[in-house]
Amino acid sequence: MEKACLVPASEPKAGQFCQHHPSDAVKFLCRTCNTLVCRTCVAHEAHRSHKYVSIVNASAKERQTIEDNLRITKQKLSGLRGSIFWVNDMKSQVEARALEAEKEIDSFISQNIATLERKRAQLKKDVALLREKKVQQLTHQKETLKLVLEQIASGVNYTEQVLREITDVEVITMKGQFLGLLEFDQVGLQWEPCRTSNFSIEVDRSLAVDTIVDKMAHISDNDIQTGDQYFLTMLGSNSDAIFTARCQQSSFFVIMAMDAHSRVNKVGVNLVDVEITPPENKGPQKITMGSKDDQYTFSYFPDVQGTHLIQVSVAGQKITKEPICWKVDPAVYILDTQRTFLSPEVFEKEEESLTGCWFKHGWHSWQVRILAPDKMRRPPVSLAFEFGVTDGNRTWHWNDGRKYYPNSPALVSTMGNWQCGDILLFYLDLDFKQLVVYNQRSNEMDTWNGISVPIRPYINPQSAEYFGVK
Repeated sequence: MEKACLVPASEPKAGQFCQHHPSDAVKFLCRTCNTLVCRTCVAHEAHRSHKYVSIVNASAKERQTIEDNLRITKQKLSGLRGSIFWVNDMKSQVEARALEAEKEIDSFISQNIATLERKRAQLKKDVALLREKKVQQLTHQKETLKLVLEQIASGVNYTEQVLREITDVEVITMKGQFLGLLEFDQVGLQWEPCRTSNFSIEVDRSLAVDTIVDKMAHISDNDIQTGDQYFLTMLGSNSDAIFTARCQQSSFFVIMAMDAHSRVNKVGVNLVDVEITPPENKGPQKITMGSKDDQYTFSYFPDVQGTHLIQVSVAGQKITKEPICWKVDPAVYILDTQRTFLSPEVFEKEEESLTGCWFKHGWHSWQVRILAPDKMRRPPVSLAFEFGVTDGNRTWHWNDGRKYYPNSPALVSTMGNWQCGDILLFYLDLDFKQLVVYNQRSNEMDTWNGISVPIRPYINPQSAEYFGVK
C-alpha cells in the first residue's frame, strides 16, 4: 500500500465530506476505486487494503494534466489565428485573380468580335460562378474558423480563471469538464484555404473559330488539393541546399512554399514551428523567430560543432518525414597578419583561421562583419577592401562595389550598398562551383561562377583588420 503524504489541506467546503462518514472531510483518493475517502474509510473500512494517495498529491497530478492540455491548446490557437489570416488573404487573391481573368478573356474575345460575343458572355458567367463558389467556400471556412477560435478561446479563459479559484477536490471532479472545453478537433477543421487563386483561360488556337467556338476556351479551377511543397533554405542563398555553418555564428533560415505552378513564396514565421537539436541530444534549443523588420526569417546560434537536427512544421504539419541534418564546423577567427603568434585564447577555443579553411566538395557557409571603414566616412587613402575566395593563385573577389574574376577586368557588382556593421553571408556551392555573397542589411547579393577547387576564403591581408567574424 502506498504511503499517503499527509499534507495539510484547505478547509473543506460543502460537498467535500465523505459520503459514508458525513462528519469527516475527504482526505484521500482511493486509486483502486477512484473514489474520494476519509481517514475512517482508509483505516477501518473496505478501502483499508487498497492503494490510495492524498488529495493534495492526486490534485497536483490532475492539475498538471489540465495545464499541459491548456498549453497545447494555446499553441494551436496561434496556428488557428494564422489560418484565419491566411484564408482572408487567399479570398482577396481570388477576387483579384478573377478580375485579371476577365481582362484576359476580354483580350482574347476582342480578336474575334463578331463570332465570339456569345462566348465572351458565357466565359464571364463561368468566371462569376467559379468566383462565387470559391468566395463562398472561403467565407464559410473563415466564419467556421472564427467560431472555433471564439469557442476554444472562451474555454481557455474560463479554464484559466476557474483553475485559480477551485479547490483540489473540484479539480478532480471537474477534470472531464475542463478537458471537454479544451478539446481541439484538428481533423474536423480545414486550416488552409484553397491553394491557389488562379483562374486559367485554356485556349486551343489550332481549332477553327466559326465551327467549334464553344470548344475554344473554358474556365478551370486550378485549386491544388495535394498542398504546397515546403522546403527549408538559408537566407541569401540561391538554392535549397543546407550549407555547413560555423560555431559562434548565427545562421539564418527561410521556409519557402512552392505551388503546382512552381511559384515560390516565403512562409511567415507565425505559421512555423521549429525545433533544432544539437549533438549529444541536449534537447531543443532557443530559436529566434523573425523580427519587426523581417517576419519570414528565423535564426539559430550554434555553440557546439557536429550534426544538428532541424524539424520544421508549417501550420502544424511537418515539412519532412525525418529531421533535416545540418552540419556545424568549429568556430573561426580572421588571421591578423601583423602578429607572429596567435593569441592564447585562440588555442583555448580551438578555433581555425577562416582564410586557412580549404574546401574540395560540398556546401559551406561563413559570415564576415564589416568593422570599418564606414562608407560614409572613407579615409583619404584608398584601401584594399577585398573579400572572396582563392585557390592560392587566383581570386574571385569583391572590392568596393566591383566584382573580379581571375584575369578579367572589373565588373559592376550588384552589391553596392554597404556600410560599417553590415553582416556578409557567404555561400560556397562546390557542386555548381558557385559563390554567393549576401548583405543581410541591404538584401543585396552577388554571384561568382566557375570557382575552381580546392578553394578557401580570401580576405586581402591589408584589410583584415576591417573585418570580424563575431
